[in-house]
Amino acid sequence: SSACGFNTRVFARAKWASTPVDTSSNNGYTDAFWRLFKYINKANDRGVRMGKRVYMVKIWSARNHIFSVKSGMMAVYLPSAFQASPPAPTDDQVTVEEWDEFTTYSRAYGGAERSDDRKFLQTEFNILKAVLAKEDITPPAVMATLR
Repeated sequence: SSACGFNTRVFARAKWASTPVDTSSNNGYTDAFWRLFKYINKANDRGVRMGKRVYMVKIWSARNHIFSVKSGMMAVYLPSAFQASPPAPTDDQVTVEEWDEFTTYSRAYGGAERSDDRKFLQTEFNILKAVLAKEDITPPAVMATLR
């Protein structure tokens, strides 16, 4: 519901390529992005480009009940042409997995991309948590954002 400052999206069961985000590094987000970008752009065992536009999800795990980034993961949805038989990644930090259906909650924020700024992310997730609470939605310990 965008009426309260957030959007909801349900993703069907599908295959995704994922890689960890090093949350202790200033370059963790950027490094993860480039690993996935290379995978979908020929850095795979078939040397195929999988598409120009893919869904990307950033997943952040929280510590306890107070939002503090514990770990992160970035993933891209594999286009339908590659769902049955996805190419294998050539980078050992990229894995292909089948995920069950899941729901994401996201909210837009203004300004430049600041995904490497942990304090900013914590503030934005606390705002998201508050708007979800107004709708009686208890967020999971793992929260995702779409790009």
